[in-house]
Amino acid sequence: MEKEKLEAVKQWSHDPCGAVHAGNYPEGSAEFFAAARRYRYEVYAPWLKKLLEDLDVRGKKVLEIGCGMGNDLLTLALNGAEVTGIDLVPKHITLARCLFDIYGYSARIMEMDAELLSFPPESYDLVYSFGVLHHTPHIEKAVAEIYSVLKPGGTAVIGLYHKNSWHFRVNLLFYEGLIKGKLFRMNVGELLSTGVEFSRSGAKPLVRVYSAAECRHLLRGFSRLRTRRYHWQNTQLPFLGRLPPFFLPGFLGWYIFCFAEKKGECNNN
Repeated sequence: MEKEKLEAVKQWSHDPCGAVHAGNYPEGSAEFFAAARRYRYEVYAPWLKKLLEDLDVRGKKVLEIGCGMGNDLLTLALNGAEVTGIDLVPKHITLARCLFDIYGYSARIMEMDAELLSFPPESYDLVYSFGVLHHTPHIEKAVAEIYSVLKPGGTAVIGLYHKNSWHFRVNLLFYEGLIKGKLFRMNVGELLSTGVEFSRSGAKPLVRVYSAAECRHLLRGFSRLRTRRYHWQNTQLPFLGRLPPFFLPGFLGWYIFCFAEKKGECNNN
């Protein structure tokens, strides 16, 4: 396995995505997952719950790439999708399966590399991936795999870190990089690798950021591509951060979502 992927496995094996916000409940318990889900959808990203609810998934086959502990995958299942989830991190797979067992929903959840999907072509109506593909070293391969497993007319929904966000341009580059001097000791890639993800293991996962133009280039094989930005909080502004958290207009948000269709007509078979 490539070093970037090994670092990702190290990162999220030690700190599963969202687990730090699950309180002191035993890992894998119903209370643990309830707390993690409550934080994800009510505190950290209430916009995400609406995004998922707006997706047309009822009765459709949906694949999530990088399902983590399974929170979004479960939400898609609750919204009527027939779901499959993959992740590179064995700990995530274990927790996601536990989550579905607790809620009594079925899903195919398996360990798999986003760059090497083992599903037959044209298997899914929708492929969803949030906060994942900017960590894989060959994102173009992952996008090609998504295109392959989508049915003609199917939809890809991909959320990446946004290059033209306030958080990247001001908080990371300007404040952390220049004011605090980190860019005099490391390059931008190292600044992202060490400064973005919550880590107690010392892991340094690959982290990349993307502009709207770069997203259009990355997904140039798709049709009807649109992008939307999310997640610009007052907590990202030092002079407003002491106020109760609230969201600002999303054009400077930390996430850029791409919504794209595979060319062709969907046969619904």
